[in-house]
Order: sequence, then C-alpha cells, then structure tokens
Amino acid sequence: MYDDWIAGTVKLANGVTNKEPIMLKYNLLDDEVYFKDKAGEAMAFVVPVQEFTLNPTQIDATLARRYRNGYKGIDGIKPAAYFEVLSDGKVQLIKKIVKVIFETQNIGSAAKTRSFIDKTKYYLVIDGNATAVKNDKKSLLATLSDKETQLEAYIKTNKVDFKKDADLAKLVTYYNSL
Repeated sequence: MYDDWIAGTVKLANGVTNKEPIMLKYNLLDDEVYFKDKAGEAMAFVVPVQEFTLNPTQIDATLARRYRNGYKGIDGIKPAAYFEVLSDGKVQLIKKIVKVIFETQNIGSAAKTRSFIDKTKYYLVIDGNATAVKNDKKSLLATLSDKETQLEAYIKTNKVDFKKDADLAKLVTYYNSL
C-alpha cells in the first residue's frame, strides 16, 4: 500500500487491540499485514488480524484508512482478505484493491518486464450479503433503491463525484442516517 512503514492500530481475532500506534505495512499483493518489531525487523502476526487502521500523517485522523476482513462469498475472495471500509453502519461500503503482476516480453528479447496493475472493486454489504457495485450513480441507486428519492436529492444538493471515495462514503453514510 505504502512504501514506508505507517503508524496504525490493530484489532486481532482474539479481541486484543493495541493501545499505542505501531508501525505497520500492508502488502496488497499477498494481502498480508506486517509490523515492525523493536529491532526494526518486519514481523508477521501470530494471531490473525481482524481489522487494522493506517494513519499516514498520525496528525489528521480523517486521513486514516481502515481495513477489515471476514467478508464471505465475495467473488471468490477468501474471507481472510482485507477490504477498506469506506462507510460503516447498517449498510457498509467496502473497497478491494487487488494488485496483479503483469509480465510482458518484447519480441526477440529474453528479458521480461514486470509491472503491477491495480484492480479496484466496490461492494455494498447489506445484512451480511455483499453486492458488487460500480462507482457510479446508476449502480449505487439500484442497490439502495428503497431510499432513491432522498439519495437523488442528496446527490444533487451535494454535487456527489462518484469517482471520489470520500463522496461515495458520505452518500452511504447519509443513507444509513435515513
């Protein structure tokens, strides 16, 4: 996710949460979280991580990014996979970024070039069931159709940009407040 270690908090599967921020790194390719020990070495958690938060600035909590696992039955993604929680409540908006290694080889060359491709998917979780949605008005309103009139008014009043995660999160948070 980030090249550098980022201060964050962790909630383990056994319910233990760290009191003070620790230095974390999230590997998107392997979908694993590591922490830096006192000697500065990267370490894996012995107890599975249920949720973690990365705060790149340590000053502005609004920039913190929260990740959670345990979502079942999503496009063949393992329940241990982490999703970024953009909005929490009776309806959750979650986002999954998957890094894929793409190899190319020029004709006549023995060398292969490797690059990473990000694939981003959004989901609305309602009553524990995740539904894939696109980050556009039509897709979100189709899934949240029971409050479509109020959401249409909110979208118009607040000039929601469906390509911005923060605007999508505010829309779902508004939906949860209705």
